Amino acid sequence: MNYDLRKPGKNIGVVLITLPKPHTESEAYFVALIYRPYRVTPILRISDVTKVLALEHVPNPEGEPGTLLVEWTRKLTREEISTGPAPVLNEFYRTIYDLIAGE
Repeated sequence: MNYDLRKPGKNIGVVLITLPKPHTESEAYFVALIYRPYRVTPILRISDVTKVLALEHVPNPEGEPGTLLVEWTRKLTREEISTGPAPVLNEFYRTIYDLIAGE
């Protein structure tokens, strides 16, 4: 296991955790812990300062590593976001960066 700290914006911190290579479906390659201390949603002014995203392994019949981007919510539910990038740390980070920049 390894980790990397990144600061993609003035008030945003991201910890990228590299996990051991997955062997079964839904095991994660990487996990991103995102902290945005001043984020408040406009509806009901609910605080949304943290986010946990993971890049999971999924079977792919073509032999290539398949991935799925998922979020673990505050209610401890797993929500599938989209097909993920290649299981390379910088590709995962780029996807995370694009996702949080678009919010």
